[in-house]
Amino acid sequence: MSATHSVTDSPAVLTQSDILFIRQQAQAATQQSHSGTAPERGRGPTRIPHHSTSSRAASAASSRSVSGRILLDDNSLTSLGVHLDIIMSSINGRINELTDAIEQSIERTRNQTNRTMYQADAELERCRTLLAQMKRLESDQKEVLRIRDRVTALRRAAEALDGRLDRSRHIGHSSTARSHR
Repeated sequence: MSATHSVTDSPAVLTQSDILFIRQQAQAATQQSHSGTAPERGRGPTRIPHHSTSSRAASAASSRSVSGRILLDDNSLTSLGVHLDIIMSSINGRINELTDAIEQSIERTRNQTNRTMYQADAELERCRTLLAQMKRLESDQKEVLRIRDRVTALRRAAEALDGRLDRSRHIGHSSTARSHR
């Protein structure tokens, strides 16, 4: 028969949540040793060594508290250790999955950010090109307005000259007509 160990459940050694956790896990380990399976890890049950009938009784006793102590025998400690190792393995697996998911998310965000920055740079360059075109058009517009104003001034000058010529012909024609009489 295996030696029985006990652990004090005083708050100086174990907190209430520690005690509750040990009792729950010892009970779970005992139940699993009866069924021969480990807790679900997302890939189906894993076989663990099956303990003898005498260890079942010892494991059942391990979850009891006697005068402020938790009793644990070698077999129940081994069973609890295996059970906790499986839980730790499951937790580590999930941490690895979450780490991978976070890394993928960061990579997707980085890629999206890079695409957005590239697109923003392209749009800024497009805006610069459009602004340069607009400045050229404004310059062309000023030049056309200046030329139009000169053409308008030339037209007025030509019309004025044409008007003077018409008047001088008319005046010259009138004086010639009077002198012929």
